[in-house]
Amino acid sequence: MSDKLFFLSFFLSFFLSFFLSFFLLFLVYLYGVKDISFSLALVACYRVAGDGWMNG
Repeated sequence: MSDKLFFLSFFLSFFLSFFLSFFLLFLVYLYGVKDISFSLALVACYRVAGDGWMNG
C-alpha cells in the first residue's frame, strides 16, 4: 500500500510540474519575452513549495 501511495505522490508531483512548465511556456509564447523573468520567478516559488511539500 505504501508503494502505491509513494508512486501516486510521485506521479502527481511530476504531472503538476510538467503541467506548470507547459502552462508557463504557453504564457511566454502568448505575452512575449518581457514576462520570462516573471515566469521564472513563479517556477522558482513553485519548486520551493513543491520541495517543501515533498519533504514533509
